[in-house]
Amino acid sequence: MKSNLNRIVVASAIMLMIGTAFFSASYAAVEIDSYPNYSPGDYFEYDLNATPMMKSMMSSMLGKNLNLSISAESAKLRFTGTEDVSLNGTTYHCIVGEVQMKIKMSFSGEYMGISYTGNAYMVMSQKMWQEKSSMKQVKEESMQHMFINTTAQGRNSNMERKSISDIVYSPPIADFEPPLKVGKTWQNDANQIIHMKQMERMNGGSWKSSESNTTSKETIKYDVLSEEVVKTAAGSFNTLKVKEIRGNSQSDYTYIYYSDKGFPVKMEMYSNGNLTTSMELKSYNYQSESKSGGNSSSGGGLPGFEAIAFIGALSIAAYAYARRK
Repeated sequence: MKSNLNRIVVASAIMLMIGTAFFSASYAAVEIDSYPNYSPGDYFEYDLNATPMMKSMMSSMLGKNLNLSISAESAKLRFTGTEDVSLNGTTYHCIVGEVQMKIKMSFSGEYMGISYTGNAYMVMSQKMWQEKSSMKQVKEESMQHMFINTTAQGRNSNMERKSISDIVYSPPIADFEPPLKVGKTWQNDANQIIHMKQMERMNGGSWKSSESNTTSKETIKYDVLSEEVVKTAAGSFNTLKVKEIRGNSQSDYTYIYYSDKGFPVKMEMYSNGNLTTSMELKSYNYQSESKSGGNSSSGGGLPGFEAIAFIGALSIAAYAYARRK
């Protein structure tokens, strides 16, 4: 009996070791060794939640006693072609990406003792040039357009605001530096040449505008925090979670979840430690994945370095609209 018991213990130990070895062999740590390869015709759709950011923006104009309801949110990215861009004597062969976001909302509240109701429509569009071989950001063109219609004490008024900006990166910068794995940290010093034009008008009247040209240097820090499984409408992904901090504020940052193929499948933007905007992959067509045997409409990953730039555009828009007097 004792001999049989020993055999059982030994057999169990062997099975346990085999099972452990199999599990270890079947699990591979997420590492990203290269950049993705995008082609003209690739397109991507996102589930977008910008409600906290929009409420902050609208509160800056209509007061804190604001009730806000967003009826439609959408964000789309598509690659339209390639183009050579010359910058400081160097020519970059770029893939061109275009992003558009639309938000419709209604609101009500009280400002200085006066009750009001209204609705608003906002469009943000961005065109980006990134070097095809390294995905370095070369330049961006952005436009934000908001129309606000308000009724108070039986009187109706409307306001339009536009913000148009051009940004050139000198030299171009990349969003990450392969290879990536948990524990890696690095930083980029982004030299930005920014031209911005802002316009505003009330009740269809004449536009009032202002322009500015600035050159700034911004340090962007990156930290690969962990490996996580992220489930989106497009599938489940093994990801690396990367924290991106722009500037010196430790309370303003973005979490980017990269699939093991190098594509961000989820992004979360925080301001003062609070989540303001998030995006998740919804559907897409990625030709390089299809050629390698993948599925171009579900599963796989999000080719979206431009989406990260788009998150930046949201923060620029928030600043432009919330800070104007």
